[in-house]
Amino acid sequence: MGRKQVDMLMALAVLLGLSTLVWLLVRNASPAGFPTDVRSRIEAYLQRSLSPPEVERPLRPEAPPADPVPLQAPAPVRPVEPLPIGATPARALTPQMIWVLPDDYPADALRNGWSGRVKIGWTISVDGRAVDCHTIQSSGHEVLDEAACRAIMARARYEPARDVAGVAIASSAQQSIAWHLP
Repeated sequence: MGRKQVDMLMALAVLLGLSTLVWLLVRNASPAGFPTDVRSRIEAYLQRSLSPPEVERPLRPEAPPADPVPLQAPAPVRPVEPLPIGATPARALTPQMIWVLPDDYPADALRNGWSGRVKIGWTISVDGRAVDCHTIQSSGHEVLDEAACRAIMARARYEPARDVAGVAIASSAQQSIAWHLP
């Protein structure tokens, strides 16, 4: 069982537990041996978790914002050669959802509060690896653009494209990556 399935089961268990407690509260039922102060704790917890979070004020003044990064002109788009007629396109072997993970968020971008969307392109080599990654449209922060390319080249694996004779050929791909602050 994968991590995603385990996380989903845990969330379901928590949801079932909370829904049972809510049902008991709504029905004014009290399970045997349920201390009376627990009911007030549950009500307080539910109230806190269902109300919007309070905005905490920093104890010390915030640092002045970093100098804005000048907007970069979009990089020239490298022409994508179409596959030859009758060729089979490359097929991803690793799930795209694991190509760029939250842990890939650059520490420098986190410290500075940078986020953005980058569009990148890469070549799929004859051995199925992502190579020659480049920025098509920048996020406005080079560190985010480079992190997206590093992650893709590290994790993206393909069954390469094949010509009509079945010989592996290079092809290309592109994708937009959205960097959101956690």
